Amino acid sequence: MALEKQRGSPCAHCGAAQATLLCPDCRLQVCPACRDDRRRCPEPRPARRSLGPRARVLDVDSSGRYVLFVSWYGTCGIFDLAAGEVVKPSRYHCRARARLARRELRPRAVVLASGTVASISGDRSLMGFAFDGTRLRSATGEVRRVACAWGFAEPAGILAAGGVVLTLVHWAARQEGERAADYAGRSTVDRIDVAEARLVHRQVVESRLVAGAVCTASRLLALGSEGAVALHELETLEPLARLPLPDAAPAWIGLGEGLLATVAGGVLRVVRWADRVPGASEALLFDPRLGGGVLGPCHASLSPDGSLLAMRAPGGALVVLDLESGAVQRLPGSGDLELVRFVDGDRLISSSAGSLSVWQRYGARIAAPR
Repeated sequence: MALEKQRGSPCAHCGAAQATLLCPDCRLQVCPACRDDRRRCPEPRPARRSLGPRARVLDVDSSGRYVLFVSWYGTCGIFDLAAGEVVKPSRYHCRARARLARRELRPRAVVLASGTVASISGDRSLMGFAFDGTRLRSATGEVRRVACAWGFAEPAGILAAGGVVLTLVHWAARQEGERAADYAGRSTVDRIDVAEARLVHRQVVESRLVAGAVCTASRLLALGSEGAVALHELETLEPLARLPLPDAAPAWIGLGEGLLATVAGGVLRVVRWADRVPGASEALLFDPRLGGGVLGPCHASLSPDGSLLAMRAPGGALVVLDLESGAVQRLPGSGDLELVRFVDGDRLISSSAGSLSVWQRYGARIAAPR
Protein backbone atom coordinates (compact mmCIF):
# COMPACT_ATOMS: atom_id res chain seq x y z
CA MET A 1 0.00 0.00 0.00
CA ALA A 2 1.36 3.41 -0.99
CA LEU A 3 2.50 5.62 1.89
CA GLU A 4 1.58 9.29 2.26
CA LYS A 5 4.62 11.57 1.98
CA GLN A 6 5.21 15.11 3.08
CA ARG A 7 3.60 17.62 0.68
CA GLY A 8 5.68 20.15 -1.23
CA SER A 9 8.45 18.08 -2.84
CA PRO A 10 8.38 17.72 -6.67
CA CYS A 11 7.47 14.45 -8.34
CA ALA A 12 10.55 12.27 -9.09
CA HIS A 13 9.06 11.25 -12.47
CA CYS A 14 7.45 14.36 -14.00
CA GLY A 15 9.08 17.00 -11.77
CA ALA A 16 6.03 19.23 -11.74
CA ALA A 17 3.28 18.02 -9.45
CA GLN A 18 3.50 17.60 -5.71
CA ALA A 19 4.80 14.19 -4.61
CA THR A 20 2.53 12.53 -2.07
CA LEU A 21 2.99 8.79 -2.81
CA LEU A 22 5.72 6.21 -3.31
CA CYS A 23 6.31 4.63 -6.73
CA PRO A 24 5.86 0.83 -6.42
CA ASP A 25 8.91 0.25 -8.64
CA CYS A 26 11.66 2.77 -7.86
CA ARG A 27 10.24 3.70 -4.38
CA LEU A 28 10.74 7.43 -5.00
CA GLN A 29 8.21 10.15 -4.17
CA VAL A 30 5.77 10.72 -7.06
CA CYS A 31 2.46 12.37 -7.78
CA PRO A 32 -0.79 10.35 -7.94
CA ALA A 33 -0.82 10.47 -11.77
CA CYS A 34 2.67 8.99 -12.03
CA ARG A 35 1.86 6.46 -9.32
CA ASP A 36 -1.04 5.13 -11.41
CA ASP A 37 0.85 5.23 -14.74
CA ARG A 38 3.77 2.78 -14.38
CA ARG A 39 5.05 3.67 -17.84
CA ARG A 40 6.57 6.84 -16.40
CA CYS A 41 8.96 5.07 -14.03
CA PRO A 42 12.58 5.06 -15.30
CA GLU A 43 13.36 1.91 -13.28
CA PRO A 44 10.46 -0.50 -13.83
CA ARG A 45 10.29 -3.82 -12.03
CA PRO A 46 8.94 -6.92 -13.79
CA ALA A 47 6.77 -9.66 -12.38
CA ARG A 48 9.17 -12.45 -11.34
CA ARG A 49 8.83 -16.22 -11.12
CA SER A 50 11.48 -18.54 -9.71
CA LEU A 51 12.29 -21.82 -11.45
CA GLY A 52 14.77 -22.99 -8.84
CA PRO A 53 18.52 -22.53 -8.41
CA ARG A 54 20.64 -22.96 -11.57
CA ALA A 55 17.60 -23.68 -13.75
CA ARG A 56 17.94 -22.69 -17.42
CA VAL A 57 15.10 -21.73 -19.76
CA LEU A 58 15.21 -23.43 -23.17
CA ASP A 59 12.16 -21.94 -24.87
CA VAL A 60 8.88 -20.03 -24.45
CA ASP A 61 5.91 -20.71 -26.71
CA SER A 62 4.51 -17.95 -28.91
CA SER A 63 1.51 -17.36 -26.64
CA GLY A 64 3.77 -16.83 -23.63
CA ARG A 65 2.05 -19.42 -21.47
CA TYR A 66 4.40 -22.43 -21.45
CA VAL A 67 8.06 -22.17 -20.46
CA LEU A 68 10.34 -25.14 -21.16
CA PHE A 69 13.28 -25.32 -18.74
CA VAL A 70 16.05 -27.59 -17.50
CA SER A 71 16.40 -27.99 -13.74
CA TRP A 72 19.74 -28.01 -11.95
CA TYR A 73 19.76 -31.83 -11.80
CA GLY A 74 19.27 -32.25 -15.56
CA THR A 75 15.60 -33.03 -16.20
CA CYS A 76 13.14 -30.84 -18.07
CA GLY A 77 9.82 -29.43 -17.06
CA ILE A 78 7.10 -27.02 -18.13
CA PHE A 79 6.24 -23.89 -16.16
CA ASP A 80 2.68 -22.71 -16.78
CA LEU A 81 2.71 -18.91 -16.46
CA ALA A 82 -1.08 -18.71 -16.50
CA ALA A 83 -1.40 -21.12 -13.55
CA GLY A 84 1.82 -19.95 -11.89
CA GLU A 85 3.15 -23.45 -11.26
CA VAL A 86 5.41 -26.14 -12.66
CA VAL A 87 3.72 -28.96 -14.55
CA LYS A 88 4.90 -32.16 -12.89
CA PRO A 89 6.31 -34.70 -15.37
CA SER A 90 5.68 -38.41 -15.10
CA ARG A 91 8.44 -40.45 -13.51
CA TYR A 92 8.81 -42.54 -16.68
CA HIS A 93 10.06 -39.63 -18.77
CA CYS A 94 12.64 -38.17 -16.40
CA ARG A 95 15.57 -40.16 -17.79
CA ALA A 96 14.62 -39.59 -21.42
CA ARG A 97 14.23 -35.84 -21.04
CA ALA A 98 17.61 -35.57 -19.33
CA ARG A 99 19.04 -35.64 -22.85
CA LEU A 100 17.71 -32.11 -23.31
CA ALA A 101 20.00 -30.76 -20.59
CA ARG A 102 22.94 -29.99 -22.86
CA ARG A 103 24.14 -26.50 -22.06
CA GLU A 104 24.65 -25.23 -25.59
CA LEU A 105 24.05 -21.76 -26.98
CA ARG A 106 21.75 -23.05 -29.70
CA PRO A 107 18.46 -24.49 -28.47
CA ARG A 108 17.89 -28.24 -28.81
CA ALA A 109 14.18 -28.12 -27.95
CA VAL A 110 11.11 -25.96 -28.57
CA VAL A 111 7.64 -25.82 -27.03
CA LEU A 112 4.63 -25.14 -29.25
CA ALA A 113 1.53 -23.12 -28.31
CA SER A 114 -0.31 -26.41 -27.68
CA GLY A 115 2.28 -27.31 -25.05
CA THR A 116 3.83 -30.03 -27.23
CA VAL A 117 7.59 -30.32 -26.76
CA ALA A 118 9.91 -31.27 -29.62
CA SER A 119 13.56 -32.01 -28.86
CA ILE A 120 16.63 -33.25 -30.70
CA SER A 121 17.87 -36.34 -28.89
CA GLY A 122 21.44 -37.48 -28.39
CA ASP A 123 21.19 -40.02 -31.20
CA ARG A 124 20.26 -37.26 -33.69
CA SER A 125 16.56 -37.97 -33.99
CA LEU A 126 13.52 -35.92 -33.05
CA MET A 127 11.47 -36.79 -29.96
CA GLY A 128 8.00 -35.44 -29.25
CA PHE A 129 6.13 -35.10 -25.96
CA ALA A 130 2.44 -34.28 -25.72
CA PHE A 131 0.95 -32.15 -22.97
CA ASP A 132 -2.46 -32.86 -21.46
CA GLY A 133 -2.59 -30.04 -18.91
CA THR A 134 -1.40 -32.26 -16.05
CA ARG A 135 1.85 -33.87 -17.12
CA LEU A 136 4.18 -34.34 -20.02
CA ARG A 137 3.44 -37.59 -21.81
CA SER A 138 3.28 -39.18 -25.25
CA ALA A 139 0.09 -40.34 -26.90
CA THR A 140 1.10 -43.99 -26.44
CA GLY A 141 2.38 -43.63 -22.89
CA GLU A 142 6.03 -43.64 -23.89
CA VAL A 143 8.55 -41.29 -25.45
CA ARG A 144 7.44 -40.72 -29.03
CA ARG A 145 10.27 -40.71 -31.53
CA VAL A 146 9.34 -38.86 -34.70
CA ALA A 147 9.98 -40.72 -37.95
CA CYS A 148 13.03 -38.63 -38.82
CA ALA A 149 16.59 -39.70 -38.03
CA TRP A 150 19.66 -37.93 -39.37
CA GLY A 151 22.40 -40.53 -38.86
CA PHE A 152 25.74 -38.78 -38.92
CA ALA A 153 24.24 -35.42 -39.85
CA GLU A 154 24.48 -32.51 -37.43
CA PRO A 155 21.23 -30.72 -36.47
CA ALA A 156 22.03 -27.00 -36.45
CA GLY A 157 18.78 -25.73 -34.97
CA ILE A 158 15.07 -26.24 -34.42
CA LEU A 159 12.29 -23.69 -35.02
CA ALA A 160 8.61 -23.64 -34.07
CA ALA A 161 6.24 -22.69 -36.90
CA GLY A 162 2.62 -22.97 -35.84
CA GLY A 163 1.80 -26.62 -35.21
CA VAL A 164 4.94 -27.97 -36.88
CA VAL A 165 8.68 -27.69 -36.31
CA LEU A 166 11.48 -26.95 -38.76
CA THR A 167 14.88 -28.52 -38.20
CA LEU A 168 18.06 -27.21 -39.82
CA VAL A 169 20.41 -30.12 -40.55
CA HIS A 170 23.91 -30.21 -42.03
CA TRP A 171 24.95 -33.53 -43.57
CA ALA A 172 28.53 -34.80 -43.47
CA ALA A 173 30.50 -35.07 -46.69
CA ARG A 174 30.34 -38.88 -46.55
CA GLN A 175 27.01 -40.54 -45.80
CA GLU A 176 26.00 -44.17 -45.74
CA GLY A 177 22.92 -45.26 -47.64
CA GLU A 178 21.58 -44.30 -51.05
CA ARG A 179 19.16 -41.60 -49.88
CA ALA A 180 21.58 -39.98 -47.40
CA ALA A 181 24.22 -39.72 -50.14
CA ASP A 182 21.98 -37.23 -51.95
CA TYR A 183 22.49 -34.73 -49.10
CA ALA A 184 26.23 -35.32 -48.50
CA GLY A 185 28.05 -32.04 -47.81
CA ARG A 186 24.81 -30.03 -47.98
CA SER A 187 22.08 -28.90 -45.59
CA THR A 188 18.38 -29.67 -45.42
CA VAL A 189 15.36 -27.99 -43.87
CA ASP A 190 12.98 -30.65 -42.56
CA ARG A 191 9.33 -29.72 -41.97
CA ILE A 192 8.02 -32.14 -39.33
CA ASP A 193 4.54 -32.70 -37.94
CA VAL A 194 5.26 -33.68 -34.34
CA ALA A 195 1.67 -34.68 -33.52
CA GLU A 196 1.56 -37.18 -36.41
CA ALA A 197 5.25 -38.11 -36.02
CA ARG A 198 6.13 -37.75 -39.68
CA LEU A 199 8.39 -35.82 -42.01
CA VAL A 200 6.19 -33.58 -44.17
CA HIS A 201 8.74 -32.00 -46.51
CA ARG A 202 12.50 -31.73 -46.97
CA GLN A 203 14.22 -28.88 -48.79
CA VAL A 204 17.88 -29.22 -49.83
CA VAL A 205 20.11 -26.14 -49.34
CA GLU A 206 23.60 -25.98 -50.80
CA SER A 207 25.17 -23.81 -48.09
CA ARG A 208 25.81 -24.82 -44.48
CA LEU A 209 23.00 -23.51 -42.27
CA VAL A 210 23.84 -21.98 -38.90
CA ALA A 211 20.70 -20.04 -37.89
CA GLY A 212 17.08 -19.46 -38.86
CA ALA A 213 13.95 -17.48 -38.08
CA VAL A 214 10.22 -17.74 -38.86
CA CYS A 215 7.60 -15.04 -39.49
CA THR A 216 4.16 -16.65 -39.60
CA ALA A 217 2.43 -13.34 -40.39
CA SER A 218 4.30 -12.92 -43.69
CA ARG A 219 4.72 -16.71 -44.21
CA LEU A 220 8.50 -16.40 -44.53
CA LEU A 221 11.48 -18.43 -43.35
CA ALA A 222 14.98 -16.91 -43.08
CA LEU A 223 18.00 -19.21 -43.24
CA GLY A 224 21.46 -17.95 -42.33
CA SER A 225 24.76 -19.27 -43.65
CA GLU A 226 28.29 -17.93 -44.09
CA GLY A 227 28.00 -14.63 -45.95
CA ALA A 228 24.26 -14.54 -46.66
CA VAL A 229 20.68 -14.88 -45.41
CA ALA A 230 18.16 -16.56 -47.72
CA LEU A 231 14.38 -16.07 -47.56
CA HIS A 232 12.08 -19.03 -48.25
CA GLU A 233 8.35 -19.61 -48.47
CA LEU A 234 7.30 -20.99 -45.08
CA GLU A 235 4.84 -23.59 -46.36
CA THR A 236 6.66 -24.95 -49.41
CA LEU A 237 10.23 -23.98 -48.36
CA GLU A 238 10.83 -22.66 -51.89
CA PRO A 239 13.63 -20.03 -52.10
CA LEU A 240 12.50 -16.43 -52.71
CA ALA A 241 15.44 -14.06 -52.23
CA ARG A 242 19.00 -13.90 -50.98
CA LEU A 243 20.53 -11.04 -48.98
CA PRO A 244 24.31 -10.72 -48.73
CA LEU A 245 25.83 -10.54 -45.26
CA PRO A 246 29.32 -8.99 -45.28
CA ASP A 247 30.14 -10.06 -41.73
CA ALA A 248 30.67 -13.55 -40.35
CA ALA A 249 27.96 -16.22 -40.17
CA PRO A 250 24.95 -14.90 -38.18
CA ALA A 251 24.67 -15.80 -34.51
CA TRP A 252 21.03 -14.66 -34.53
CA ILE A 253 18.36 -13.84 -37.12
CA GLY A 254 15.10 -11.97 -36.52
CA LEU A 255 12.35 -11.83 -39.13
CA GLY A 256 9.31 -9.54 -39.22
CA GLU A 257 6.92 -8.17 -41.80
CA GLY A 258 9.20 -6.37 -44.26
CA LEU A 259 12.13 -6.47 -41.85
CA LEU A 260 15.19 -8.64 -41.30
CA ALA A 261 17.59 -8.22 -38.37
CA THR A 262 20.89 -10.09 -37.98
CA VAL A 263 23.79 -10.17 -35.55
CA ALA A 264 27.00 -11.42 -37.12
CA GLY A 265 30.51 -10.85 -35.83
CA GLY A 266 29.03 -8.83 -32.97
CA VAL A 267 27.51 -6.31 -35.43
CA LEU A 268 23.78 -5.58 -35.52
CA ARG A 269 22.29 -5.04 -38.98
CA VAL A 270 18.64 -4.27 -39.82
CA VAL A 271 17.23 -4.29 -43.35
CA ARG A 272 13.75 -3.11 -44.40
CA TRP A 273 11.87 -3.56 -47.66
CA ALA A 274 8.51 -2.43 -48.96
CA ASP A 275 7.20 -5.54 -50.70
CA ARG A 276 6.65 -9.01 -49.29
CA VAL A 277 10.15 -10.07 -50.42
CA PRO A 278 13.17 -7.77 -50.74
CA GLY A 279 13.40 -5.77 -53.92
CA ALA A 280 14.84 -2.37 -53.13
CA SER A 281 15.94 -2.70 -49.51
CA GLU A 282 17.03 -0.08 -47.02
CA ALA A 283 19.72 -0.76 -44.42
CA LEU A 284 19.24 0.77 -40.97
CA LEU A 285 22.39 1.47 -38.99
CA PHE A 286 22.50 1.52 -35.20
CA ASP A 287 25.28 1.43 -32.64
CA PRO A 288 27.16 -1.72 -33.77
CA ARG A 289 28.30 -2.41 -30.21
CA LEU A 290 24.75 -3.37 -29.28
CA GLY A 291 25.18 -6.71 -31.07
CA GLY A 292 28.25 -7.67 -29.07
CA GLY A 293 26.24 -9.38 -26.34
CA VAL A 294 24.20 -11.61 -28.67
CA LEU A 295 25.90 -15.01 -28.54
CA GLY A 296 23.12 -17.28 -29.77
CA PRO A 297 19.49 -17.53 -30.93
CA CYS A 298 18.09 -17.15 -27.39
CA HIS A 299 19.72 -13.77 -26.76
CA ALA A 300 17.58 -11.50 -28.97
CA SER A 301 13.94 -11.21 -30.05
CA LEU A 302 11.83 -9.05 -32.37
CA SER A 303 8.42 -7.80 -31.28
CA PRO A 304 5.51 -9.27 -33.30
CA ASP A 305 5.08 -6.01 -35.24
CA GLY A 306 8.82 -5.70 -35.88
CA SER A 307 9.19 -2.28 -34.27
CA LEU A 308 11.16 -3.25 -31.14
CA LEU A 309 14.24 -5.42 -30.71
CA ALA A 310 15.09 -6.80 -27.27
CA MET A 311 18.61 -8.15 -26.94
CA ARG A 312 21.41 -9.14 -24.61
CA ALA A 313 23.91 -6.29 -24.42
CA PRO A 314 27.63 -6.75 -23.67
CA GLY A 315 27.88 -7.69 -20.01
CA GLY A 316 24.58 -9.57 -20.00
CA ALA A 317 22.10 -6.71 -19.45
CA LEU A 318 18.78 -6.44 -21.29
CA VAL A 319 18.27 -3.55 -23.71
CA VAL A 320 15.32 -2.72 -25.97
CA LEU A 321 15.97 -0.89 -29.25
CA ASP A 322 13.22 1.10 -30.96
CA LEU A 323 13.78 0.36 -34.66
CA GLU A 324 11.72 3.40 -35.68
CA SER A 325 13.48 6.10 -33.68
CA GLY A 326 16.72 4.38 -32.69
CA ALA A 327 16.08 5.02 -28.98
CA VAL A 328 17.61 2.51 -26.57
CA GLN A 329 15.99 1.55 -23.26
CA ARG A 330 18.10 -0.33 -20.72
CA LEU A 331 16.05 -2.38 -18.30
CA PRO A 332 17.39 -2.51 -14.74
CA GLY A 333 18.25 -5.61 -12.78
CA SER A 334 18.42 -8.01 -15.73
CA GLY A 335 21.51 -9.86 -14.54
CA ASP A 336 23.32 -12.22 -16.92
CA LEU A 337 20.59 -12.65 -19.51
CA GLU A 338 20.07 -16.23 -20.77
CA LEU A 339 16.90 -15.84 -22.86
CA VAL A 340 14.66 -13.02 -24.09
CA ARG A 341 11.41 -13.47 -26.02
CA PHE A 342 8.55 -11.25 -27.16
CA VAL A 343 5.23 -13.11 -26.91
CA ASP A 344 1.56 -12.43 -27.60
CA GLY A 345 -0.22 -9.85 -25.50
CA ASP A 346 2.55 -7.22 -25.77
CA ARG A 347 4.68 -9.01 -23.20
CA LEU A 348 8.44 -9.48 -22.99
CA ILE A 349 9.84 -12.49 -21.12
CA SER A 350 13.46 -12.76 -20.01
CA SER A 351 15.31 -15.26 -17.85
CA SER A 352 18.50 -15.19 -15.83
CA ALA A 353 19.87 -17.05 -12.81
CA GLY A 354 16.93 -19.44 -12.55
CA SER A 355 14.18 -16.80 -12.56
CA LEU A 356 11.67 -15.51 -15.11
CA SER A 357 10.91 -11.81 -15.61
CA VAL A 358 7.69 -10.72 -17.32
CA TRP A 359 7.58 -7.18 -18.69
CA GLN A 360 4.73 -5.28 -20.35
CA ARG A 361 4.97 -3.25 -23.53
CA TYR A 362 3.30 0.17 -23.70
CA GLY A 363 3.80 1.46 -27.25
CA ALA A 364 7.53 1.91 -27.76
CA ARG A 365 8.36 1.50 -24.06
CA ILE A 366 8.82 -1.54 -21.84
CA ALA A 367 7.61 -1.16 -18.25
CA ALA A 368 6.24 -3.10 -15.31
CA PRO A 369 3.10 -5.17 -15.99
CA ARG A 370 -0.27 -3.89 -14.87
